[in-house]
Amino acid sequence: MRTTLTTTLITVVVLLGAKNALANSVFTVGTPGELGTAADARAMGMGGAGLALLDGSNANLLNPAIAATYDRTTFDLSFERNYTSYRVPYGNSVNISYDLPRVEVGLPFYWNSALFVGLTERYDQNYLVTAPLYEGGNRIGVRRIVGNGAVYAISGGGAIRFGQRLYAGAVGHYHFGAPRVLYQHDYYVKGYSDTEETFETSYRGFAIGTGVGYRLTDETHLGGYFEVPYRLNVEAETYNEFGTIEESSHKFSMPARGGFGVVYRHSDRWFVAGDVGYVGWGAFNIDGADVLPTRNVLSFSAGLELRPTTAKRSFFLFRQPYRVGFFHRPWYDETHGAAAETGFSAGFGYLFRDNNESRIDFAFEYARRGGLAENGVEETIYNMYLSIIGIEAWIGKMAEED
Repeated sequence: MRTTLTTTLITVVVLLGAKNALANSVFTVGTPGELGTAADARAMGMGGAGLALLDGSNANLLNPAIAATYDRTTFDLSFERNYTSYRVPYGNSVNISYDLPRVEVGLPFYWNSALFVGLTERYDQNYLVTAPLYEGGNRIGVRRIVGNGAVYAISGGGAIRFGQRLYAGAVGHYHFGAPRVLYQHDYYVKGYSDTEETFETSYRGFAIGTGVGYRLTDETHLGGYFEVPYRLNVEAETYNEFGTIEESSHKFSMPARGGFGVVYRHSDRWFVAGDVGYVGWGAFNIDGADVLPTRNVLSFSAGLELRPTTAKRSFFLFRQPYRVGFFHRPWYDETHGAAAETGFSAGFGYLFRDNNESRIDFAFEYARRGGLAENGVEETIYNMYLSIIGIEAWIGKMAEED
């Protein structure tokens, strides 16, 4: 019984993702987990579409080739707030969490190349699930499952520009983290003792990815990335107030994932972008065993950025970029039916007068997922993003070609 329980608990805290951002959720319990965000607030305001933004002002740790478009020293500091309310047949609950700020720094290098490092929350494990406890038709307490922590990644890589149209890059992600899940039973009546059990893990592992960007024409830009399958080494421990119940070690085989994006830039005033992401979840396993019924998934995102004017002497609100987007992100765990996160986003930026690349961006997402009739859970998701972007010649600048 304990071995079965341990395997189940392990699957609760596997932290993976197909693409940019999913809110923390009751869906996380018993599944590989919710997704971290790899883009800045600019892309998130356009539904998460950022793989082909090659205009030199997009901060994106998902496609490493984009680092070669900056030409100057870059800095990105992004914050994220997740708010999810969910409804189940026995009541409602709310979960609020704040992700670790994402940081990226890029430096120009020789031969039209750039080096970059970053820190992200790859796989977020913050959630709250509550359910009533009944006996004989009477409510006698409440059961809580609380997830805390995340798997982080220190990322580093390089990118290079070939001529004026082709960009290529590679990145490595070192994963580390110690998320834990707390199981609580709190009783309201006499005759029952409250219980608490903790499942704690330690993650280590390395992944590599590649990316490419290509200016097909002055108006049409393409971008893509691919991350190869990799493994995470996981140490797990289950304990309560009396001591350790069980310890174990496991290897998680993570699936390959990739994506493709396109941008059509009509002018400096507006453009449209779209991305498609794929994750081969069917290959996911723990210690060589398929412990979760998963399916391969495709996600879609599209967005628009509009600047009413680029004239510097016009009213400053008319000079700022405004964004809207749409996204559809299917859930990969087949036990939750065909649930998908479908929603809209909106955002805006504040551009500094003398440098249109350095800016402050804000984005908001609204989404729905699941349904009481479909899988017993109906979610409403609200996410907010804030990014501070600096692209300046602080340390160096790439040589301009004749």
